[in-house]
Formats: sequence, structure tokens, C-alpha cells
Amino acid sequence: MLYSLVFYFCTRTKKITLIEERAKKLESVPSGLEMKQIISDVIDSKNLVSVDKLELEIIKSRNTQVLWTIGTIISIVSLGVAVIKLL
Repeated sequence: MLYSLVFYFCTRTKKITLIEERAKKLESVPSGLEMKQIISDVIDSKNLVSVDKLELEIIKSRNTQVLWTIGTIISIVSLGVAVIKLL
């Protein structure tokens, strides 16, 4: 009986100690605002592209591709008309 009580209190103490250690580790974790600031600083220091800039570049490249496609189609049609007139 005494052994089981001692065992119970020892395991209880270990659990409390473990919880205290985990709480200390959680205290060292940055808060939400600190995490946002850290991530923002990392992005700024690495010169990573923001989402807005990336979307703008995608739109520009898509527009350029559309213009080249339209220009190519007009050129091919004009060439076809010129060949037909020569025949």
C-alpha cells in the first residue's frame, strides 16, 4: 500500500515537472505578432517576391503572349491572302 502511494506521488510529480518544462518551452515561442514580424523581416532580407508582384508579372507575361499570338495569326492570314492573290 505504501509503495503504491509513493509510486502515485512520484508519477504525479514527474507529470507536473514535465508540464512545467513544456510550459517553459512554450514561453520561449514567439507570439503571433512576433512571428509575423519575423516572417516579414525574413522575406524582406531575402528579397523574395510578394504575391502582388508575382501576380503582376504573370498578367504582364500573359498579355505579351496574347499580343504575340494575335500578331502571328494576323501575319499568317496576311501571308495567306497575299499568296492567294498571286495565284
